[in-house]
Amino acid sequence: MQCIVCIFVFSFQIIIGLSLYERIWELVKLEEPFHIQEHTFILTSYGIQSLTIIMLILGSITGNSYYILPWLVCTTPLFFFATIYAIFYATKEEISQILLNFIAVGVVWSTWYIVVKFHLENRNPDN
Repeated sequence: MQCIVCIFVFSFQIIIGLSLYERIWELVKLEEPFHIQEHTFILTSYGIQSLTIIMLILGSITGNSYYILPWLVCTTPLFFFATIYAIFYATKEEISQILLNFIAVGVVWSTWYIVVKFHLENRNPDN
């Protein structure tokens, strides 16, 4: 179980890295003036995501459930808004995009459930 979660989270980290690379190239291609606030926001958000994913991997390897909590806290609102997005745009998009949205929402919520279950099973006894 730990290995499956680690593999999924590691692949998620690779996707985050590739999207960061893509976003930076979009900004370079626009050839607009350098806006420090925009770059700071992008790097901070990707940094927080990377840190929480690293902590999740560390928590699953060591069995320490305290490392898993930041990932759960940070991803819950994101997954919630992704679900609202999928529901809201279900009437405005074509069927293939609707199916893809709901499949993605199902995958992220099932991953969240697996991590919550792992957290509850491995809670530290010194609480």
